[in-house]
Amino acid sequence: MRLPVLLSTLLATSLHAAPQWLWLTQDATKHNAVTFRHSFEVPANTHFATLEVTCDNGADALINGKKVLTNPDWQQPSKAEISKDIKRGEKNEIVIHARNKGG
Repeated sequence: MRLPVLLSTLLATSLHAAPQWLWLTQDATKHNAVTFRHSFEVPANTHFATLEVTCDNGADALINGKKVLTNPDWQQPSKAEISKDIKRGEKNEIVIHARNKGG
């Protein structure tokens, strides 16, 4: 089974991130784990931000070092309000610890 991670950061400003599908390998094996890391900036006038994640089979998401959500199963995306966790007008970092249970 592949290890897809769906990430979508939605901001109340004109900045909207389109979901992206990512894979570790074409033939991920049981107990495969991977960490995705991405830096991004949020406009200073942003008022609201959410993060939505789904991962086959599960994932934990951190914003600027703080765990903001856990997605226990790929069949249902997890969503978190992260407005208080982002730095407006500065560099931010999202880290996703993703895991595959095989299949």
